[in-house]
Amino acid sequence: MVPDAPSGALTSHDRDAIAAARLLADNKNGGVIALAPAAAADYGAIGIDRLVQLPDVHTEPAFRLATLEAILAEYAPAHIILPDTPLGGGHLGRLIATRQSLAIAPGVIRISGGELVRLADGGRIEQTLPAAPVILVAPESADPKPSARREARVLPIPALSEVDETIEDCGLLPVDPYSVPLQEADFIISAGNGVSDWESFSELAKVLNAAVAGTRAVCDANYLPRHRQVGASGTLVNPRCYLSFGISGAPQHLQGIARCERVIAVNTDLHADMIKRADLAIIADAQTVMPSLLALLRKQR
Repeated sequence: MVPDAPSGALTSHDRDAIAAARLLADNKNGGVIALAPAAAADYGAIGIDRLVQLPDVHTEPAFRLATLEAILAEYAPAHIILPDTPLGGGHLGRLIATRQSLAIAPGVIRISGGELVRLADGGRIEQTLPAAPVILVAPESADPKPSARREARVLPIPALSEVDETIEDCGLLPVDPYSVPLQEADFIISAGNGVSDWESFSELAKVLNAAVAGTRAVCDANYLPRHRQVGASGTLVNPRCYLSFGISGAPQHLQGIARCERVIAVNTDLHADMIKRADLAIIADAQTVMPSLLALLRKQR
């Protein structure tokens, strides 16, 4: 199992993938090896039997790919399980499947016994597949559950073949915050009726490299295009961070952000439902917070 572990910490999607790996291993009376940063988690507590420590200084795609190929050669695992993320496990899984000529099962939403379930025909039907050598799992494909503590014994990194130095991770390119599809966004900045300083809002999105979104009321008022609407009647999103300004938190909007990993809310109303939903709440006017945050970010950079 190979988690993304961005910035050295496991995401909720990573933990779902670990739970999927544990479930598949238990169905076959097997074990789980993780290729992951040493300090990202208490691996024994979350179901890992063996750990190949990924050095913090070697997180480039080329090194991960070479290490994963070495693990394949040394331990011959029955399956490689990764979170199906565009820039992480989804990319690495497709690379290893192509280079090793392995069958791959992307977008797995559920593991049932030794079979995999994924959505097909544009998400209209469920398709059952045999467990492929490379499995890319969707968020919430398996629920992390408490179980008996595992050993998480550290294994040495197998001898690597030559690392392809032509593959280099240069980081994320600056993108137009109004063009990133909300379903794929890792960081979203969202506006509600409490936003009137749209210049600061747009500039903050650019500085944070975040995708732009808004409530139905904001889209109805033509401040944002309709495809930027988050909610039950808009887009359901699941970013790692959802930063909201001036959103009270209508039930339809809260449905749209139900799967967000972290929610930060800025609102003047202490009792707003959005404030109750937030992991971090700032009780202040958005028009005061946005310029202050911009000034702080520019100073730090």
